[in-house]
Parts: sequence; C-alpha cells; structure tokens
Amino acid sequence: MLYINNGDMTFSEKTKAYGLDDNSHARQAAFLDYDLDGDLDAYLLNNKTDCTGPNIIRPKRNNGQMANTDKLYRNDGQFFTEVSLEAGIKKEGYGLWIATGDINQDGYPDIYIFND
Repeated sequence: MLYINNGDMTFSEKTKAYGLDDNSHARQAAFLDYDLDGDLDAYLLNNKTDCTGPNIIRPKRNNGQMANTDKLYRNDGQFFTEVSLEAGIKKEGYGLWIATGDINQDGYPDIYIFND
C-alpha cells in the first residue's frame, strides 16, 4: 500500500493510481533516486517460498520471473514503471532487509540486499 499525504492531516491510499499495485510478496520497500533524475524510485524486496521450498537443492533460477525475485520501479512523474529486468534484477532471493546509500562513493545510490 502507498499512502499519500493529503496536506490536511489525512492520507489516501494510492497504490493503483501510482502504478505500485504489485501483488508480489513484498517484505519491504525502499525509496531512492537510483537514476538521479530528482524523484524517488521504489525497490520492492520479495520473500516467497514456492512449492519446492528454500531448502531443496536445485539450480538458482535467474530469469527474473520467480515470486521471490525483487522488483525495481522507476518513478516517471506521477506513475511508477517496473524496470527490474533492464536493471539486471533477475536472480531469485529470499529477501530479508534492504539498505541504501552510496556505498562505493561514485555519486549513485547503491542497493544492498540481505537474503535468507
């Protein structure tokens, strides 16, 4: 859910209106300006165990289509557009926590993900 401040001490739920009506299993969201265009983009950290379970030994699925693959949404003004695949977010994970900041001091925010 995304709550927008109405400026009168109330908030309105606007997830669908802003394009963030994602039905994945988001555990946490982080807002940061990953593309340095002056607005906040959204990173959704997902954690969903599928029918095989997290403890079954199998190859990692890296096609970006798993329920436990994180998602990145670019803010295009008043609407967010999913850009996960073009940003290279393809590996499944069992997300637990997000940290953001310019870790390598190159002027761009970095996203550090802690997975189970």
